[in-house]
Amino acid sequence: MSRTRNNTLVLLIATLFVLIATSCVTSRTGNCQPDAPKTTASLLQPIDDPLEPINRVVQDINYGLEVGVVHPIAQIYRFVTPEFLRKGIAHFGENLYFPLYAVNHLLQGEPGFAWHDTKRFVINTTAGGLGFWDNAAKWGMPAMDTDFQDTFAKWGMGEGCYVNLPLLGPGSLRDTAGQLANLPFLLHRYFVSEGCNIALTGTLLTNKTAIEEPRLYSTFLTQPNDYELFKAFSCIAMNREIRFKDVEMLENPEPDDTYGALALKPKDDAFIYQSRQRKVKLADGSVVPYTCYPTRGGAKKLVVILPGIGTHRQSQEIAAFAELFRSQDCDTLIVSSTFLPDYFEKLATDTPPGFLPEDVKTLSQVLQAAISDYRKHYDVPAEQPCVLFGYSLGALNTLHLLAYQKQGGAPELSFERVLTLNPPRNPLAALRSTDELFDIPESWPAETRDEHLDSLVNRLGRWLMPMPGEEASPIPPLTHEESMFLLGIYMRLDLVNTTLALEKRTPTGIFQNDPQAYFHRNALFAEAIGFSFQDYLEKLLLPWYQKHGYDLNSVEDMAKLGQLDAIADELSGIDNLFVFQNKNDFLIKAEDADWYTQTFGNRCMLFDRGGHLGAMAREDYQHAIVNTLLQ
Repeated sequence: MSRTRNNTLVLLIATLFVLIATSCVTSRTGNCQPDAPKTTASLLQPIDDPLEPINRVVQDINYGLEVGVVHPIAQIYRFVTPEFLRKGIAHFGENLYFPLYAVNHLLQGEPGFAWHDTKRFVINTTAGGLGFWDNAAKWGMPAMDTDFQDTFAKWGMGEGCYVNLPLLGPGSLRDTAGQLANLPFLLHRYFVSEGCNIALTGTLLTNKTAIEEPRLYSTFLTQPNDYELFKAFSCIAMNREIRFKDVEMLENPEPDDTYGALALKPKDDAFIYQSRQRKVKLADGSVVPYTCYPTRGGAKKLVVILPGIGTHRQSQEIAAFAELFRSQDCDTLIVSSTFLPDYFEKLATDTPPGFLPEDVKTLSQVLQAAISDYRKHYDVPAEQPCVLFGYSLGALNTLHLLAYQKQGGAPELSFERVLTLNPPRNPLAALRSTDELFDIPESWPAETRDEHLDSLVNRLGRWLMPMPGEEASPIPPLTHEESMFLLGIYMRLDLVNTTLALEKRTPTGIFQNDPQAYFHRNALFAEAIGFSFQDYLEKLLLPWYQKHGYDLNSVEDMAKLGQLDAIADELSGIDNLFVFQNKNDFLIKAEDADWYTQTFGNRCMLFDRGGHLGAMAREDYQHAIVNTLLQ
């Protein structure tokens, strides 16, 4: 490295040290905008963001780089590089970080860990073929990664503000300083020529990116408010301070069964690369995108998937189902949830989603157009059987679609079999229950509420980013009540995505902050977090339909038409319709289980456990799905 490059690096590090040292950010619970509920501040807006305009521009730049550059390169690299070689290169790169790990363990006052790093380096460099094989881990010496981000956190340096960097991504000012300080301690910088160093660095970076890229690609595409998501994740899940706190983890965590859905992902992380993206245009000018997983080899059946309230057609969750159905020689076709902007943003109407009897009228046109386009584009014969698979909101849409057909609508759609998972009997009651979950911390004693939330954040951070050498538990470290609170936040974020997209397209004045702003949206996001599902129904959905001539006097009027009781007669006579329901689904009442059996008879399969969609990753449950839908 030249002296000029050394001086520049020293100057950058020194500048960042000064910024960190003068940072006044010491709390992780008080930075949320005043309009947001205080109980969610530490989770949703955990760090000051004075550079918001710049950070948002960088977020869009990173999105463009990921979708337009990194994703194609990663696809090509994975295609030409076998998995064993990618793993070997990753191990080789890890071995080159030995000086970084050892130096930082010494700076953290952990000489025993530094000796551990040294032994790993010697073993893997010799017996591991320069590090291509991690023999040390096989011999009971796992990697104990650390860096200057950890060291700065242990030294007590403040986080500083939120910073989003091109390619490097989001983090705190302290993280940025740590990344710069890491650079001189990479072993290969000192033993190869500058040209070889550039080539080697590029190879290692490309290899690492190709391994991690499928999930990053899916996240960028599936999260409408990815800025807030990346900020929250980088400042909670990647908060290095938590590594050095005395975090008291729960001995017997009891998260709701719904959390079993976290395990739903494709066996092959790169299976999502096999997806294809297309758009269909309806007669009224509406444009709706859809995703398909075609085999081009004449699959036995086409599975049409209608997903849950917050699920995007290109999510890992959808890829897992597509992979499952591919194993049965079936193709899949998916539209995003009707509650997501990806589905409704380019509809010709500005109708807000949520009134199920009306939503399915447009949905039926979208499905017909998408199936027709898929068959034409991929040269699939019209006689290929088509089955319909919906879950959660997608299950409600499916059932209302079938009722609409029984009433004479959508005659062009035909499905050999239909399976719905966990459709709430009373959607209004289900939405109100999620509002109650969001407000759970309000029931905690005021004098210990902040302490409880801080403990929750610390446990989640330690779970998502365990200490070096510490094995992560597959079970979130949550009490049952805490797990329900987080489910409430998850559902509320889905509502935020929908509401802000609707307001950006056709402002109604329900928010004080400008919904069409670009550079400053933190205050708008904080305000929207306080907007409940009940608010959505009363202030957006009902007024729109009343304005357009519908005879609806209250939210309850809409709810009666949307609940499954209203279409029970139509559904009870459909012989090829099957329903799976979990008795402990938090979106239904205990007495609802009997209603499903009475309505659907032996076409309903009741499961004792699973929460809401929490059984979808279980092998026995997937086996039941395949046997029911594809037999």
